Amino acid sequence: MTRLYAVFERRTTKKRPSRNPDDAFELVKEGFCWPALFFGPLWALASRMWVVFALLAAAVIGLAFLPDFVDGSEDLATTLSCLLALVLGFLGNDLRQWSLARGGYEFTAVVSGSDRIDAERRFFAAMNNPMFRS
Repeated sequence: MTRLYAVFERRTTKKRPSRNPDDAFELVKEGFCWPALFFGPLWALASRMWVVFALLAAAVIGLAFLPDFVDGSEDLATTLSCLLALVLGFLGNDLRQWSLARGGYEFTAVVSGSDRIDAERRFFAAMNNPMFRS
């Protein structure tokens, strides 16, 4: 099964030189994000998406306190929590791309591969091809 990955390249400036050449490129899978569905805020924290983490943490805390302020809303809080997790699963990789763009990365290309390693291999092989850069 072939998957699509968006490739982001770190922008280097005088104020922000590249620290490690291995961190110059990030690949983000297109489609549903299972870790975001199951782990939510922890996934955002592990992915270094600070704004997304703060918003998710606020939403989860708000949903936890919802039954204390609204009578009979235990089922509503559970339903909204499941809905939040589902929406996060669908939007997780898009939020990752947004966070990378906000953090100094620039969209470079879309590459396909059977897995992430295959996609990286294809991207770097194409990048070394003189037809790739114009």
